[in-house]
Amino acid sequence: MTRGAVDGAGDERRRQSIDALEGSFRELTDQLRRYYVLASEAVHPGMPVGTFKVLTAIARQGPLSQKSLVEGLAADKGLVSRQVSQLESLGLIARRHDSKDGRVRLLEASALGKARLSVAQGPIQDSITRALTAWPIASIEQLASLVHALADDMKPHDREPDECGRS
Repeated sequence: MTRGAVDGAGDERRRQSIDALEGSFRELTDQLRRYYVLASEAVHPGMPVGTFKVLTAIARQGPLSQKSLVEGLAADKGLVSRQVSQLESLGLIARRHDSKDGRVRLLEASALGKARLSVAQGPIQDSITRALTAWPIASIEQLASLVHALADDMKPHDREPDECGRS
């Protein structure tokens, strides 16, 4: 649903609720961004957060092709290629041929990459755990489900194209 559709419907309470939710997401994003800066430094000094994001995606989704990685991150192919090369040169990921299609090379986190990610992500996970300690498990599950549903509903392919044909 677009902002215009909400305003056009005259649903002021819905608009205010959505605005409050957007503000909450900004606060959470700012806090997580601080953690990710520290985490990327913990993996390797000077590592940009974007490269840390690529490593995290490979570790979570791998083995996967670079094409799938680029599509999943909705990122620039050239930038991801450089980030993958950097991660490989640091020994944090490895490339191997796909047993189903020898032309395709798959990316996967190395043992070193997994170990460094585990250490680096500890403070983020500890913070989330502390924040949710008093929450009932059902509330945590409901929050996870709602955030997942929102993220899924916001995917570009689910939106109607604008006047320029962009979705």
